[in-house]
Amino acid sequence: MIKKLVIFIIISLLIIAAFFFALPRLIVIKSISCKSQYGPCSQFILEKIEKAKVTNLAESKKLLNDILTSEVIVYKYNLKIYLPDRLDIQLIERKAQIAIQQDGYQGMALIDDEGLVLVYEEKA
Repeated sequence: MIKKLVIFIIISLLIIAAFFFALPRLIVIKSISCKSQYGPCSQFILEKIEKAKVTNLAESKKLLNDILTSEVIVYKYNLKIYLPDRLDIQLIERKAQIAIQQDGYQGMALIDDEGLVLVYEEKA
């Protein structure tokens, strides 16, 4: 009797574990919102994260982590999952402190207080 109970508990735990491992691959993300400390995220970031829509939760999270960690303008970020199909991103964007322009060139580099070039903007 005890042997059957132990087997039942083990099988139940395996089924529950399998469900939790499979669940992120079954949820399809249809909506992603992004907010920074300045309000909505910059258009540059919004265009990048648009690629993570209409994929499953596991792929969306991996893609968003890759995108947000590779962007210099993003200082920190946090992903929140709202079931059944929404991800919210809250991030802290680096702020440009200085703009540098080289003689003879139309564009300028925006640099933060740590010396990182955040954006190179071309003048029209």
